[in-house]
Amino acid sequence: MPRTWMVVLALTVPLGMGMLGGCGKKADVPDAAAPPKASARPRLGFHLSDADPERPAARTAVKGEPMSAEATQALLARLPKLASTSEGATAFALRPSTAPPPRPGRTVEEPFPPKPTAAPKPTIAASKLTVTRKAPEGAISIAPNLSVTFSEPMVELTSVSALAAKAPPIKLTPEPKGSFRWLGTQTLVFQPEKEFPKATFYEVEIPAGTKSLAGSKLEQAEKFSFTTPPPKLVSYTPVGGSVSTDPVLIAEFDQRIDPTVVIPLVRIVVDSNALEVRAATNAEIAAEDGLTERLEAMEQKGKGRILVLRAKAHIPPATHVEVRIPKDTPSAEGPRKTTEDQSWSFDTYKAMAVTSGDCQGITSPGTSTRTCRPNTTFVATFTNPIDRELFDKSVVSVEPAVESLSVSASGYNVVVRGKWRANTRYKVAIKRGVTDMFGQVSVADDTREFSVVPYDPKLFRENLPMSVADPAAGPRYPVFSTNEGPVHVRLYRQEPENWEAYLAFRERWDSRGEASTPPGQLVFDADVKVDAKLDEVTETSLDLAPALKNGIGHVVVVVESKRPYKDRWQREWVRQWVQITHIGITSQEERNGSLSLLAAGLERGEPLEGVAFSVMGTGASAVSGKDGVAHIKGPIGPYSERRGSGLLIARRGDESSFAPGLSGNHEVRDRNYRMFSFDDREMYKPGETVRVKGIIRSVGSLKGGDITLPQELLGQTLRWTATDTQGAEIGKGTTKVDDAGGVFVSFPLKTTVNLGSAMVSFEGPHDFSGSESFQIQEFRRPEYEVTADTDGAPFFVGGSGVAAVHATYYAGGGLAAAETDWRVTRSEGHFTPPNRSEYRFGKNHFESWFYGYQEPNRRVAPTDATWHGRTDAPGTHRLRVDFDGTEDPFPMSLSLSARVADVNRQSWSAATTILVHPARVYVGLKPEKPFLKAGDPIVLDVVAADVEGNLVAGRKVHLQSYREVSEEVRGKWVKKRLDDAACEFTTTAAAAPKACSLGTKGAGQYMVIADVEDEKGKKSRTTLTLWATGGSLGNERSLRPGALELTADKTEYAPGQTVELLVKAPFAPAEGILQIHGGAEPREIRVHLTDRTQTFTFPVLPGDVPGLVAR
Repeated sequence: MPRTWMVVLALTVPLGMGMLGGCGKKADVPDAAAPPKASARPRLGFHLSDADPERPAARTAVKGEPMSAEATQALLARLPKLASTSEGATAFALRPSTAPPPRPGRTVEEPFPPKPTAAPKPTIAASKLTVTRKAPEGAISIAPNLSVTFSEPMVELTSVSALAAKAPPIKLTPEPKGSFRWLGTQTLVFQPEKEFPKATFYEVEIPAGTKSLAGSKLEQAEKFSFTTPPPKLVSYTPVGGSVSTDPVLIAEFDQRIDPTVVIPLVRIVVDSNALEVRAATNAEIAAEDGLTERLEAMEQKGKGRILVLRAKAHIPPATHVEVRIPKDTPSAEGPRKTTEDQSWSFDTYKAMAVTSGDCQGITSPGTSTRTCRPNTTFVATFTNPIDRELFDKSVVSVEPAVESLSVSASGYNVVVRGKWRANTRYKVAIKRGVTDMFGQVSVADDTREFSVVPYDPKLFRENLPMSVADPAAGPRYPVFSTNEGPVHVRLYRQEPENWEAYLAFRERWDSRGEASTPPGQLVFDADVKVDAKLDEVTETSLDLAPALKNGIGHVVVVVESKRPYKDRWQREWVRQWVQITHIGITSQEERNGSLSLLAAGLERGEPLEGVAFSVMGTGASAVSGKDGVAHIKGPIGPYSERRGSGLLIARRGDESSFAPGLSGNHEVRDRNYRMFSFDDREMYKPGETVRVKGIIRSVGSLKGGDITLPQELLGQTLRWTATDTQGAEIGKGTTKVDDAGGVFVSFPLKTTVNLGSAMVSFEGPHDFSGSESFQIQEFRRPEYEVTADTDGAPFFVGGSGVAAVHATYYAGGGLAAAETDWRVTRSEGHFTPPNRSEYRFGKNHFESWFYGYQEPNRRVAPTDATWHGRTDAPGTHRLRVDFDGTEDPFPMSLSLSARVADVNRQSWSAATTILVHPARVYVGLKPEKPFLKAGDPIVLDVVAADVEGNLVAGRKVHLQSYREVSEEVRGKWVKKRLDDAACEFTTTAAAAPKACSLGTKGAGQYMVIADVEDEKGKKSRTTLTLWATGGSLGNERSLRPGALELTADKTEYAPGQTVELLVKAPFAPAEGILQIHGGAEPREIRVHLTDRTQTFTFPVLPGDVPGLVAR
């Protein structure tokens, strides 16, 4: 049956790996020396080095002799005398505190300090110095720091550096790298560089006689101790069963260990025999899929904690294996050793066989018996994972025969589905010959049995509050149930105006559990027998004719099970409004609130003339013409708060239909004000003056509208208010709009203004409003600037380039020996040779990787690398980038960012980019149009051009095309190539492009790939996709259900030309309207879609300049 749809398209018409870690690299760049293999990580595409590795030798310091006192005095006497000043020096410039945020309420002044009272002064008794708190103590898992608190102040209030110079009154043995620091005057903390090394016994002593500032002494020495744990095994792999007989073993500890010491201690125990282990090699680690990335992620927790091992001898299959790390295993952090064995175990794979088989039913309480229903799934579990590529469904048979039998393999399981019959006992037989992931084959047949019991009675509820009956099926309503007895049916005759009351009826029960009666006239109230088949979902067709007049109308159907229920949520019933009509309606709300309406017959999709549309509660109405189209000018809303508001009703004689859900939230004004505002600094410091300017214009919103001066605002006064990030007012006043529509505001910022985002808001007559945001920040003025550039363009794969960062003081001179950190990030590049914009170059297709597609060798390539260096004497650091290229012969873009820091911790950065060409020549493609009819050839104009845009002769160009489809093969979605075609030629120096024709057969998406090589044998590639229309699209997974996709045949048009649109629809045949807006006059074209892919045309009119929108 045809369906109705509306096209929506935006079309613009412009005119050593035993243990990881332990060694570092200057650059974070993957190892490029590893041999290529299927599982190897894709190439980064570049590597970094210093462009100026040779540094001048350090200058030899000149030995000097001290000057005599007489010579020194004579030299100083030559200096002019310093002018005396009465102004005192400020030791530290502290910024005044910011103003508090505004808060409601009344401020009550209280005197401070408070008035003195007659109470006597307290007497303070002399006390002894004691330790009131100490941590940590005893055995702990981690110790971030050591803390001791005294009962009295131990140090005076002074600078941190002065306190650090004093000897601490604590003795820590052993004392790791770190420092003591005082928190206040009574608490002393020892802060290690990271944390206290583990596997260590620590002693802390505070000697007797330790004095406080008040002179109190510690009478007895205070001693305590704590210990950090020896190495503990925190994670390991492999575990469980079905493990390879030659696995890679990974053991992770909670602290650093020395692999050269620990590995000889590890044993693999097999049947009471101990096997030695060795460190796994780099090649063995790289061969394990995903292991390199997993180890890198584990290294983020801490370096030097992982062992990657392999047994020196072969492990037999079907064996229980224990990996044992004995006691007395040492740590690399401290002297303590483990006090007990640590181990984990796994089992190597067994002979391939079935271990269990049963239905996936509900287990009965207190028993292990499963209740198998007719919708159950039978699952047979094997000892090892099944090789899905080699699995043959024919090894499974079921007796008695099952309708719609489905057999599949997943993991360890064979899954059997079908339409099982109740009160039946089934036998599932699995023949020998099932292959596992280790190449073993099951050698014995296996048979399992299970019984199926009937379903519990069930009445299925409605999906939506309203439905439209299929006119081809007549006035009937389907009710679905399983093993259900007679049901009670009520039919209520309705009118569209009762929709609001119907929704209230539903809500009373759903939200509050209140039983009520639906609106409308009750015309049928009786029990109806369900002719159900045992354990099948039964469709009972209810005759709605008693509630209709002449076979059309609206009915609320209430169907309820006669079985009793206790709780409200257990009530099984159906409540749905059903429209029995031949009128199908579609609406499109415009931005201004207008409605574009389409009336079509539901049976054939033909346009319906004379359908009267109305919006309930508004008085708005329209009647459809011969094309079934009607328009209601807006704005119509906003509608009321009632649920029934926004109801679109269509009537034709005695027949009606409706559609709820119009928003109506539109407000249309003939003109709107727009203000372009800006300030002079964007960022201000407290105490500076903010200056804001604005330009106001009136923008017409309707047809023929333009941007003009706001005559009604000229000379008018605007109110402005400035607020800071806390909402506190920092300025306000008024300003006038000048004759050019401009405004100007300036105001000073207080030194106590809050830092952050601030805003100036404008308000004025005729509902005018506008704003300008700016930043208020406190910052040091920069002392130097940083710039970056590149040298050596153009850049090609196989070559190199140099990027330089320059750091120079504003006062003059370069920033020498400054720390410089580079980050280079690779991304997909795009390049079109000059004067060749009409051709397509490089990648012009989208690669979608979604769940279900099998890409076993596809691994994520790294995209960035870092480098560390120092600037030279002029303040420059030069980075050399060698371009290795990636697997794809497309241009790549490198973003290079350099950060330079000076000795006082100021840090500034600069960035530049490099475009790397895959070869010195590109191939350009220009198709006649982006779509064609299936069977017609793909006709392309082809050129070969260098990076300057010049055509290149003597280059061999190879083109190929194919249609790509998706298929499920053995449980995996794979992409298949069909309808291959090729074209090859050698370019000439002629200015005319070379024409190439590639044949097509079936409908669908075609990929075109063009390759060309330069004189050095380096390849560049151009790809594009085209659609071939006609026939079915087949199993096209990328087209979303219910979605329309449209493609224009060109990117630019001139008046008088014709636009051709390709429509890809989820269904056909169908009827629709193509709306064209933005041009001289709005146009509507009635379209009929006979295939899922079809083209439509419309002319470009002179008034369509500069662009239009088709939907």
